[in-house]
Amino acid sequence: MGTYPSVCERYYERKYFNDPSKPGSDQTVLFHSNRVCLITLSHNHLIIKDNKSIENIDFNINSDLNRLDNKVSGKWKKGGQRVNPGSILCRIQCADNEIFDIKACINGTIVEMNTKLIDDYDLVKRKTWSDGFIAIVLPFRGQQESEKESLLSPQQYQTLIQTNH
Repeated sequence: MGTYPSVCERYYERKYFNDPSKPGSDQTVLFHSNRVCLITLSHNHLIIKDNKSIENIDFNINSDLNRLDNKVSGKWKKGGQRVNPGSILCRIQCADNEIFDIKACINGTIVEMNTKLIDDYDLVKRKTWSDGFIAIVLPFRGQQESEKESLLSPQQYQTLIQTNH
């Protein structure tokens, strides 16, 4: 009997966000067929790769913007905070004092920030592509394909990793 693909493999298309300004801070965007996207850390992110100890996850981006204050309503998820690829969703501070800005990676509206991370920082490492997601972002209507094209495919990402190491 063969192994079954995971839920992520069955229902999500993986794309990768590479930030050349901060090596080792790559992220994964999981595109679902219903348009929602899970924003997660890449398996190659230093937090995961080096099994860094997480001291804090801060959703307070500045004095005027707390991602946990995001409120959406209705079928079209109105009222959510709008983000672009460089928008910071949260900051993760590690025990070695290294801080990682976790970015939205795509243009869209925040549907949900993962409040489970407030009580269990290590979900980010243990269950990266499930309970450890950072945020759910809904790409703007009609832009899902262009958002996918702006990111790296698994093959492109693998080539990039091999080239940089």
